[in-house]
Amino acid sequence: MRNFLLRYALLVALLVATFALPPAIAAMWPSVSGTTAPGIVIEDGAGHAVIPGGPPPPASGLANQASADSVSNLVFTATNKQLASLTVKIGTTSGYVMLIDAAALPANGVVTPKWCYPVFSNGTNGSVSAEWHVPLLFTTGVTVGFSTTGCDTLTASATAKFMGQAN
Repeated sequence: MRNFLLRYALLVALLVATFALPPAIAAMWPSVSGTTAPGIVIEDGAGHAVIPGGPPPPASGLANQASADSVSNLVFTATNKQLASLTVKIGTTSGYVMLIDAAALPANGVVTPKWCYPVFSNGTNGSVSAEWHVPLLFTTGVTVGFSTTGCDTLTASATAKFMGQAN
């Protein structure tokens, strides 16, 4: 598969170098070595082929982060605002894990999470894990919270522990 991607990338680079692109389309292509000329990055330095219009390469520089036990949320330290994996451990209360694009957990009430998933407790504990091959991207901040109400209404419950990889 990698050979195919590299051949495809070389073909696209040849076409770009041969034919002039309209300015509106050229602006959508990535620049090479900091120049503004249209081009293509064949490898990202970590051995991943990068093709314009394709998914971004896997995030590098991921940091493992964890909260204390029995908290309602964790704000990930994520300079690039990317989340690659998340594990949530809960106690006796079932509820919903929410990923919110915010710098802090909002006040209880109506929310619009980027991702929400139910977590069920067996009366003693419960857990859920998620991993994204292409990290989830956030614009404001990466905040995860635990709610007992539902995916559209936050009622923060300090009964969870959060662990994940963010950048």
